[in-house]
Amino acid sequence: MKRKLFLTLTAASLSAVSLLGLGTATAGAAPSKSSAPAAASAEFGVQAGKFYVYKDDNFKNGYYPFARSDGNVANNKWIGGDHARRTINNGTSSVKNDTDRWVDLYADADDGHGCGGAKYSSRPHSKDSDLTNNGFDNKASCVRFR
Repeated sequence: MKRKLFLTLTAASLSAVSLLGLGTATAGAAPSKSSAPAAASAEFGVQAGKFYVYKDDNFKNGYYPFARSDGNVANNKWIGGDHARRTINNGTSSVKNDTDRWVDLYADADDGHGCGGAKYSSRPHSKDSDLTNNGFDNKASCVRFR
């Protein structure tokens, strides 16, 4: 009886470990539309802990999530919206910061000496639906977490 109970508990433990291992194997995968950030419309779902840039004002028409700094965003492509698969470089019009960190956007990409040019700073857990009023609409080429 004890042996049967032990084998049953062991099998259940191995199953749980297998499921947990599968979840971590996909953690670095590219985001899907179902893991998109919250938006003004019901077009996108919620994923916390990232910094999101949006193509248009009011968090619309394509987004891109950042989990860490990126010195040159030219190789990143918009997800969803009318601009899907086009570069996000110099195209950000609104942002959401779902992280515990300050995030800075720079107009000039990292040239080996750091990012430069005009700068916009986003406070932790904040959002800005229109970067025009900050003089930073369609200028972001570099993202730095601090």
